[in-house]
Amino acid sequence: MGKKKKKKPEAVRPWCFYCDRSFDDESILIQHQKARHFKCPTCNKRFTHAPGMVVHMTQVHKGTLEVRLGDCDLITPKNQ
Repeated sequence: MGKKKKKKPEAVRPWCFYCDRSFDDESILIQHQKARHFKCPTCNKRFTHAPGMVVHMTQVHKGTLEVRLGDCDLITPKNQ
């Protein structure tokens, strides 16, 4: 009898937590998130993480963020 071939485990594709879209590579996912989810709607500055954008909105624009579920526009500004 021959040896049994082991099945390769399926690779888990990186996916965007905010819009549930999957990507082939993690670097493409990061580019997507910076372009779509972590961009200041007032001055278009891009951030690598959401907390950085929250601090930016509070300190620079004196506003807060409101989370809105939808297409790929997840975070929008909300003035006080």
